[in-house]
Amino acid sequence: MKMPPLLLGFALIFWGWQTGQWILAVPMALIFEASRLLLWRWDLSTADFRRISNLCMLLLLVLSVYIVISAQWLRFVYIFFQWLPIALFPLLAAQTYSTSDRISIRTLFIFLKQDDRPRKKTLNLTYPYFAVCILSASAGNSRELSFYIGMFLLISLVLWSIRSDQFSPILWLSMLILAGSLGFVGQIGLHNLHLALEGKAVEWLSNFYTQDPDPIQRGTAIGAIGLLKLDNSIIFRVAAPKGQTTPSLLREATYNKYQSGMWVAANSEFTPVPPDPNGTTWPLAKPVANSSEITVSASLRSGKSLLKLPQGSFQVDRLPVSSMDRNQYGTVKVAGKPQRLSYQILFDRGVNLDSSPREEDMLVPDREKPALDRIISQLDLEGKSPQEILKRVDSFFQENFSYTLELAGKDKKSTPLAVFLLQNRSGHCEFFATATTLLLRAAGIPARYAIGYSVHEFSRLENQFIVRSRHSHAWTLAYIDGAWQVLDTTPASWTSIEDAAAPKWAVISDFWSLLSFKLSAGLQLRGSQYWWWLLIALILVMLWRFARQKRVLRRLDARNQTKIGAQQPPTGGDSELYLIEKVLKESGFTRHHSETMKNWLSRLEKDLPASYSINELKGILELHYRYRFDPQGITPAERRRLKSAIRSWLETRS
Repeated sequence: MKMPPLLLGFALIFWGWQTGQWILAVPMALIFEASRLLLWRWDLSTADFRRISNLCMLLLLVLSVYIVISAQWLRFVYIFFQWLPIALFPLLAAQTYSTSDRISIRTLFIFLKQDDRPRKKTLNLTYPYFAVCILSASAGNSRELSFYIGMFLLISLVLWSIRSDQFSPILWLSMLILAGSLGFVGQIGLHNLHLALEGKAVEWLSNFYTQDPDPIQRGTAIGAIGLLKLDNSIIFRVAAPKGQTTPSLLREATYNKYQSGMWVAANSEFTPVPPDPNGTTWPLAKPVANSSEITVSASLRSGKSLLKLPQGSFQVDRLPVSSMDRNQYGTVKVAGKPQRLSYQILFDRGVNLDSSPREEDMLVPDREKPALDRIISQLDLEGKSPQEILKRVDSFFQENFSYTLELAGKDKKSTPLAVFLLQNRSGHCEFFATATTLLLRAAGIPARYAIGYSVHEFSRLENQFIVRSRHSHAWTLAYIDGAWQVLDTTPASWTSIEDAAAPKWAVISDFWSLLSFKLSAGLQLRGSQYWWWLLIALILVMLWRFARQKRVLRRLDARNQTKIGAQQPPTGGDSELYLIEKVLKESGFTRHHSETMKNWLSRLEKDLPASYSINELKGILELHYRYRFDPQGITPAERRRLKSAIRSWLETRS
């Protein structure tokens, strides 16, 4: 079924309109539709189509890698389909400008065995590519009515071209409009269902992929049983200017109310942080002279994230997000399109973003008070200064406790925290931070529970610190002398214990992570569009070199054909070569309808008897091609020679 003129060109323009890929859609549409005016074609073999198909597969692979290294996993399907017409266009262009209007389906699949024998299953790519354009346009996720109207008009043009003459055009159009109206109502329902499912999927995938915690509440593994599982993947990187010390802790969220293994940020209120006029500088507090700075390279995977900030952060630079909010506990969240970020943080330990102590910062659950009172009595903390209390509490945990990933479970008579303080005295950072926070409160010092990451693994290969998922950490913030101070009572041995448990093959994943980081940084620095244009230019060079190696077959200009007369066959149509084709067909050597003469004879070379003189046939075919396609034609003497050679071949085999 032949596609109506300009239909596929309109489909490409529609795809570019819906996805914003105008700069690529317009030239692609022009290239395809120009085939109706350009009267030359390439004589492409099955092997040629197979190589072009492999090129398209390579483009799809490059596209997939690009999506991954751009940290856009949650939008993988959308982005993949939006760029699908570009990746498949070389194959469509090859069919359009070849002597055949169909290709073997086997050339589209690498895993299928390829050969040159004719196959019944061939495919014209124009309508499948048309469907790809519509599907890719839908991946633009337009919320406007324009998509449905455009899709309806394009499909209507297809249906109009194949309509039956048995029905009047008015009746046909009426039925089409009725179907379109019903489809629009159904489209609204499907759109709402899509939004609901998308929201659930993004929510689930965000919880699966992102490392960002809930800024409102935080569950712990306190009271669980078994072995705490660790993830060795690298999730962000930290770099500091030469000569500056990198902070050892980066905070994500803070909580102040504890109950049964759960920490909550009570009455958390997020307020917008307005950016500077440049749109990428976000002031959190008044600037401080002689401050320190670090650069954090992380991913905004689900379109939102909690910033990882050192204590005393007052400004974030080079952060291209759409919004930033912070609450009274120093937790800062941002939102924007999924991408890799590399932002700069200015900080000074004298700056305090957290609000003054609240009533919740002194609450101690009744069930935990007996164990805490015993420790306070044991350490003789009553009447001591806040600094002395901090010193004794820190020494208590460092000297009497050990770090472990083994989870002891619950005790029916005592709380898990009481078992940790009074019996086994071993646990992970959540035990230490929770116990320290509640112990300070019981001793009269306001305290909060903070979570984030420890920055301690320096990569000589990258010349910066790398932070893994297993480096997530919890510690205490104590309010002393009018400021919140960090107190981390987890034994320092915890880092070496977790490093020892890391898998030996981690170097492989680390190398891939570094490669992705470098490629992503290059794309972000130069702009992804430049890379795509470079890739397109490379493809064009490859196609040009490929075209130089192929024989170009030409047809007469349509205007000259009109002068010859509609009753006469086209130039070369009276060639006696078709008599040879008839003889070979009667002998069982059939030419497939999508197979060129040249490919046909090449295939028959091994099967024809020697008496059929394949070399003689090749010479006849060469002269036939000139007579049939060369706009200069052949001389009368060459025409007589062609006729004589064919007659001689036929007489010899009769």
